[in-house]
Amino acid sequence: MSRTSEYKYQNDVELAEGTRLYEMALMSNYGYDIINGGKELEMNNKTAPFGAEEIITLFSREIPKVDTKLSLANPTKAKGAFYGVKYEAVLQTTDDSDPTFEQDEAVVVNINVRHPKSSNWTADKVDIAVRRALSTLYYVHDASSSGTGTIMNRFSDLMRGQELPVDDVTHAG
Repeated sequence: MSRTSEYKYQNDVELAEGTRLYEMALMSNYGYDIINGGKELEMNNKTAPFGAEEIITLFSREIPKVDTKLSLANPTKAKGAFYGVKYEAVLQTTDDSDPTFEQDEAVVVNINVRHPKSSNWTADKVDIAVRRALSTLYYVHDASSSGTGTIMNRFSDLMRGQELPVDDVTHAG
């Protein structure tokens, strides 16, 4: 019995080699619908078959304030911006020895950003914050003194409820 699990979309070309980012081609590979009074754009991947869809929702809205656990000495009174992306896809599993076996499982990933609506916030400042947040999910394994090594993710630990960071140098993943 050999089971295979895979996403069924066809647009999985890396944006640049080694980046692990994908060229999504949102305008050509996705059908879209404007929903929630124009506050959300929902895109359905046209390269994925029915029953194994990939849906991406981009959203943006104003919020009364930005809630945080940080102690701010001089907090702004500005309203906030709240925006992000919701990614949904189907992982489809089949069995080589049983052609009747097929299992579909959903994955949902949310990336949300909140900050005051202030001219202090630029796309570059938000990009740094998002990259730092995403960087907490990865580490360099077997790093040499020059800092090079293999980039590993922390998902195996997190999906098992192991939230504490591991020793980035010695962790085997």
